[in-house]
Amino acid sequence: METFLEVIREILKGIVCESAAYTFRKNVLDQKKTTPAPSQFCL
Repeated sequence: METFLEVIREILKGIVCESAAYTFRKNVLDQKKTTPAPSQFCL
């Protein structure tokens, strides 16, 4: 049961991390209209 919860937590963490990176990239592109450096959100 504990392992299952850890797997779910990691999946959710990945989804939140990717959404934050996507939103950040989208906002930077809208403001600067240049290609931003690769984000370091998900390490």
